[in-house]
Amino acid sequence: MQFKAVLAERTRLAQELHDTLEQTLTGIALQMDAASKAMGTEPPGADHFLELARNMVTQGQVEVRRSVWDLRSRALEQFDLPNALETSAKELTNGTGIAAAVEAKGMVRPLPEIVEDNILRIAQESLTNAVKHSGAKKISVSLDYRSDSIQLQVADNGRGFSTDTCLGPADGHFGLLGIRERVTRLRGKLSLTNPAGEGTVVQVDIPIESRPETRPPATEIDGEA
Repeated sequence: MQFKAVLAERTRLAQELHDTLEQTLTGIALQMDAASKAMGTEPPGADHFLELARNMVTQGQVEVRRSVWDLRSRALEQFDLPNALETSAKELTNGTGIAAAVEAKGMVRPLPEIVEDNILRIAQESLTNAVKHSGAKKISVSLDYRSDSIQLQVADNGRGFSTDTCLGPADGHFGLLGIRERVTRLRGKLSLTNPAGEGTVVQVDIPIESRPETRPPATEIDGEA
């Protein structure tokens, strides 16, 4: 039992470190590329992208500490999943020419911490993959709060890919595996639609147990963030 607990914790930490570092490093690289391009055409504009990269380094340091030591208190932060998704989308796509939209609908409310954390990481990984590999110009992220479940959908209009030929753990790429493991851990369902040349849709459905929550009351929203 102790071995299984240690192994599960190591797996969790590996996933957290992969998700946070992959997203942050991708964002930094994109901002540095944008700064390099701006230096040749509009040097003053490069400062903006460099400042964004600096901010992402700082945020990445915070995320790594949170993942390893759980130093941040969600209660004090008043964590809000739709806003966290919007922030992630903006950070990843800023300066890339990719338009990202975040939408939340249904009875938006606080969910169990483990569900919110995993939904956020799944969305971040899906966004990172779309930005890095799809060649997309548009990415849409939607959260559908239902009475007994929550559905996350990340869709892009990129080139799509084949799950038979895409890189996996043997090639040092653990993103898709990590998503599947998170969905399985939460007893959810994962749907991946990716016809070549027609974009990719990642859809995750996670069941929600009915139990009292002690956080702020729910609010109803329906529209793009």
